[in-house]
This record gives sequence, C-alpha cells and structure tokens, in this order.
Amino acid sequence: MLATDVDRCRRRSDCLTLSINAGPPCHWSGPEEYPLNDSISAPSAGQAQAHALGPLAPLGAFRQFVLVQLVPLANGKTNKLPLNPRTLIPSNAHDPTNWIEYDAAAAQAALLGPMFGVGFVLTAAAGFWVVDLDNCTDPADPTRWQGEALDLWRHLPGTVIEVSQSGRGLHLWGRGPVPAHSMKNIAKHWEFYSDLRFVLLGTRASGVMAPTCPAIDAVVAQ
Repeated sequence: MLATDVDRCRRRSDCLTLSINAGPPCHWSGPEEYPLNDSISAPSAGQAQAHALGPLAPLGAFRQFVLVQLVPLANGKTNKLPLNPRTLIPSNAHDPTNWIEYDAAAAQAALLGPMFGVGFVLTAAAGFWVVDLDNCTDPADPTRWQGEALDLWRHLPGTVIEVSQSGRGLHLWGRGPVPAHSMKNIAKHWEFYSDLRFVLLGTRASGVMAPTCPAIDAVVAQ
C-alpha cells in the first residue's frame, strides 16, 4: 500500500489543531464534528502521569528515539535530519548507537529550540507501525479533516491518532503483526511504515493503543 520520507510536513508555530474525542474512534461520524481550530482532548491525568508520551506511552518502553533537526527548504518542504545526540551531527537513524530514551531526546530537543524534535525508529522487532496521511484537510474547508481520513481511524480500533508537525496531516500509530505490504498509496496520499523508518512525533495524540489491530490487514491491502 502505501514512501520514502516519513512525515514530509513542515513544522510551524501556527500549526492547526484537531478536536478529537477521547473515546473510542468508532464514535466518529464525520469531519464536520472535528474542526481543526478547536483543541484536541488532552490525555487523561492517568495517561499523563504514566508517561510524558501520553497515549503513545507504549513507545517509551523502547530505547529507539532519535533527536531530529528540521531544516526548511526553498520549495516549502522540510528536511528532517536525525542527529547523533552527542555530537549533533546528522547521522544514520538506523544505527542503534544514535538511539536514546524518550525523556533524554525530548529534553535535548526542548533545549535546542523549536527547529528540533523527537523521532521514533520503527523496527520489526519492536512491532509498531504508522499510517501517515499527508495533506488530509478538506480541500473545500481547510479547517476540517477529510471524511476519508477520519473514517480510516474509525475503522482501525486500537490505534492512536496524532496531528503531524505541519498541522495538515495525521499519523495513525498501531502495533502488532502486519502482512507483507508496499509503502505508498499515491492516489490517497497514504504511506505505511513498519520497519526501517523513523517518524517525527507530532502533537495532540489521542486514543488507546491495543496490542494488535487486525483491521490493518485490509488497509495495507489497498
């Protein structure tokens, strides 16, 4: 299904936000209920106390985070450069010597400033995967998400949704086995990653990640 760059979005201080109910995704009925200019529901107090990652707390059990520098390009896109956390030199994201704990990566990114972030390196051994939905705001009303994007999350119970750094895309995080798959659905602007990629963490995460998501099989078959 679904390409080579994870999360092509540009980080902006005026990033639009999504309003999502904290309940199960099957409660969604359409994009009109979730305008971008509303605030997303914050993680519950229990989630926040359990881990700074909130709904993405399962990622925190793995020392697979990388410090990322965001470099704006003349064409409006943004390069995302994984760094060696000790030298701050661009480095191989798939070299485990460049991986650090989430708390360390987040603290370092905060210290360096707004053009730095935290990425998570997907590996087959860890078992996490991401559906990356690019430019999925409604063309007729850019303050709302496309209904197809919302329906996709609704049909993937046990996943966590977050807004990508651009404010115009979404990430759907899940875990568990996935079938053999391609990486890109060009027509839908969907990308799917489960190994050998790093994903820049976004904002406004919501949902509860289950140990598996069998419904992903039908999605990657598209």
